[in-house]
Amino acid sequence: MNNNKIIALIIIALLFIGPYWRINDNSKYVIDGVKNHLSTLGEWKHASASTGLDGKITLSNLTFIPNGHNQGFQIRSMVIHANIWDVLLKSSRELTSNLPNVMTLSLNDITLNSNGTDLNQSIRVNNFWPVAANGLGALGCAEDEGHYSQDQWRQLFPQGLAFNVEFTYRKIDAFKIDFNFNVDTSNAWFTTWSGTAQRASDLPRITFDDVILETLYYYHADQGFNKRRNDLCAKAHRNSFAAYRLESANVLQQSLRAQVAKDMPEKLNNLYQRTLAADTEINAIIKLSEPKYITEVAAAPAADLLLKSKLELALGENDYTEVALKAIDHIDLNMELLRNQMEAQEKKAAEEAERNKPKELIRTVTHQIGGEKRRAKNLSNWADAVGQQVNIKTKRGRPVFGRLVSINGDVLTVTTRYMSGDATITIPRGDVLSVGLSR
Repeated sequence: MNNNKIIALIIIALLFIGPYWRINDNSKYVIDGVKNHLSTLGEWKHASASTGLDGKITLSNLTFIPNGHNQGFQIRSMVIHANIWDVLLKSSRELTSNLPNVMTLSLNDITLNSNGTDLNQSIRVNNFWPVAANGLGALGCAEDEGHYSQDQWRQLFPQGLAFNVEFTYRKIDAFKIDFNFNVDTSNAWFTTWSGTAQRASDLPRITFDDVILETLYYYHADQGFNKRRNDLCAKAHRNSFAAYRLESANVLQQSLRAQVAKDMPEKLNNLYQRTLAADTEINAIIKLSEPKYITEVAAAPAADLLLKSKLELALGENDYTEVALKAIDHIDLNMELLRNQMEAQEKKAAEEAERNKPKELIRTVTHQIGGEKRRAKNLSNWADAVGQQVNIKTKRGRPVFGRLVSINGDVLTVTTRYMSGDATITIPRGDVLSVGLSR
């Protein structure tokens, strides 16, 4: 009898130990697969890794050095939210070579290291800051050719800035991927880029450098930055926020006149000035003039990307307003602005001659036998999803991932970060097309 009990205990122990060993052993292949896919961006290193029975794989003390830079990012941790059944059942080859159909990567406490300054310069001038909402209000205030100087950043944030980033994607079918890219900046702002990308082929291996974008959805919520910036910029305008706000709009107006020979209408001018206020939420829909590979979108100057797209803006939950510029009233245009405009137009004409040639995006189609069915399970009763991870689709086509916190008669409230849960988005109920549960 005792022997039977011992055997039963051994069997029960093996039932727990076997899957646990399998998950721990396979997690290293998941890590290799993720790092292999991310290696196209630069060099990744981590100090240690741990795996939970819930499928979360945590890499600690990472360093990421983007291609072409000496300086890099220090990252306290990266959490790979893998599907537990994928880790348990898939082969090492599948886990290494093929990304799963659904994945979330959470990178926490990101800062710049001290190995040089080239990455800091790239971010400040060429990359993230200009893309964030209206250049973070740099026009009419920035000291360094339209960008905040290092001294201004030190005044704004004496202790520096730290970021949390979360990237989530979900295959909709063989050729479409919904994605969200969240950036949560401590005591500053929260932004989300999202959309649906078209894959170049339906092969099992998912790659991101050849996916095609046509429409991008942007969300920006001020979380303290605008107040700091407005206080700083007002000092150069007789301590008047209204004066800074007006000057910022004037500088933008002059820039548009020089670059595209057009003006902002009064309604758009007022909308721009309102975006500079504290605690503002901005939504934007950016429809590219032609489909582009994601690598082209990432490399394009922010101004070029916006000027060559159809842009719609909304403050908070207000209706979207199409950004349509108007012809210049040359009666109000002084000679200096006219000369700048002509010089800029001649330069742009030469640069665009090559870019405007028609091109065809290469798409390699390899159909799987029987095709691939949709995985989304949309709910008829949205209240059933409260407290769970969901994927929401709006009528405008914007995908939203996160945990559904609440539903009332007017809005759905979603937390968009798994780790902190402090960044939320409210979506008008009338704008929601479908709510589905995430695996």
